[in-house]
Amino acid sequence: MVNLYEEATWVRDRIGSTSDTDFPIGACAQASQLLCYHLNKKGYNKPIYLVCGASKKRSGEVRHWWIESNGILVDITVDQFNLIEDSALSYKIKSHRPYHRVYCLPKEEAPHHKVFKLVPKELWVWNEKSIGEIRLDVLRVIYRRLHDSSHIQEIYSECLRHSNFIKKLALLTLMEISMSVEETWQI
Repeated sequence: MVNLYEEATWVRDRIGSTSDTDFPIGACAQASQLLCYHLNKKGYNKPIYLVCGASKKRSGEVRHWWIESNGILVDITVDQFNLIEDSALSYKIKSHRPYHRVYCLPKEEAPHHKVFKLVPKELWVWNEKSIGEIRLDVLRVIYRRLHDSSHIQEIYSECLRHSNFIKKLALLTLMEISMSVEETWQI
């Protein structure tokens, strides 16, 4: 049986160990997708929903992504709101600080539904068959990198050179996919 808290913590720790840049800031959608991919690989077979919420502020809104499954809310990046400047956040977000690194609890007990209003058109069920092949390839490579500890130092070194961890990791992933396609053509 898959323990959601343990698996969420594993993914969060692996991503966090690869970089001391700005993670988890701005990485909620990608990290949530990676968590879905990981849970699927671990044999978790209940429906997983990728959920987007918006919190209004004076000028615009702040959006955040997490997952929900079987009444449980799982979030591995909400603590970014402990790090972001107050002026960039809504009153509701600031008033529920501090946030934990990992949330895994009944959704009614999490602060999310008090802070964020769900964005219905951004709610979708995780299903690898409905994901574009390129995005799925990116997830596969990132997952393999997180799973294989020999890649951790390489990822860490590369990401230190750039301010946005997830974008850089995606670039490294695309480079690796490109190299593997070239190797296939050479055979």
